[in-house]
Amino acid sequence: WMAAQPTVDTTRLGSFGISMGGMSNVITAAVEPRLRCHVIALAGGSLADILRDSHDRLLTKPRARYLAHHHISLETMHRLLTEQIQTDPLRLAPYLDSREVLLFVAMFDRTIGTANALRLRNALGRPATTFLPFGHYTAYLTLPYLKSASLRFFQRALEAP
Repeated sequence: WMAAQPTVDTTRLGSFGISMGGMSNVITAAVEPRLRCHVIALAGGSLADILRDSHDRLLTKPRARYLAHHHISLETMHRLLTEQIQTDPLRLAPYLDSREVLLFVAMFDRTIGTANALRLRNALGRPATTFLPFGHYTAYLTLPYLKSASLRFFQRALEAP
């Protein structure tokens, strides 16, 4: 849709995503060649690891209901997800050029898990990374910085020829 708009320069497209949007961004960026650079914030992988390891009540409560409803263990759920999820950020991250990525990692992230964020960072080829001294939700306090740093990154990466 965006590329079809008359006011959009299709040679200067980038992507941006936070949290689940960041993980979706990795997947999209891996398969969409028109996107030249990418900002990924507060994301991680694998999805199975995040769903197993998260301490966030927004994930732990539905996870507990799912496990009880399906009469399976947490490890069984993790194994099934690992086997069945084909579009995991960790699997697709190697298809991105790390020079075209700006990553933001929250160092005290109990939702995604800092270890999962660092796994994604390694899978992306250790791109330029800003480490935020916050958790997943408290990183919201850095939004003005995140926006300005992302804009500077896009301006450099998408500079007109």
